[in-house]
Amino acid sequence: FIISFIISGHRNRNPENLGNLGYEMMKNRIFTVLTGSVVFAIMLGIVYIAYEANRIDMIRIKNAQVLRDITPMRDQVNETILDNASIKKQKYENVEAKKISPNLNFLEITEDGYLLIKTMSTLIVLYPVYEDEKIVWRCLGGDDRYVSIECRSKQ
Repeated sequence: FIISFIISGHRNRNPENLGNLGYEMMKNRIFTVLTGSVVFAIMLGIVYIAYEANRIDMIRIKNAQVLRDITPMRDQVNETILDNASIKKQKYENVEAKKISPNLNFLEITEDGYLLIKTMSTLIVLYPVYEDEKIVWRCLGGDDRYVSIECRSKQ
């Protein structure tokens, strides 16, 4: 407001143009407000894009941490499969799951050796595949933005 008054208020001091002075001041103020609004909207958009990118990265990092934290369970299933023993179904929810990993909400080990994992924002399924006389783990994840590379859908 002050800048627009300074810009427009002193330009037309000729007594013949006093009638147009109010109109010119108003026109310049409207232009200044509109310009400021556009600049603010652009800045807000940039801030939101940065926030969203950071949020997605944080979710991906937390999901990767969960996959690292459940490695002992995966190793236990590996040994059980290689020993030709039956896998006991196990469930970890809420507090029990948080003891395994702080970002884990639910973990279930099925009789087939599948690990059903629910993090704060994503459902991930790990399943064992027997290849070349060893167990290899495959992964199915939720939204590709939120999971590590090995869990992303193959396009």
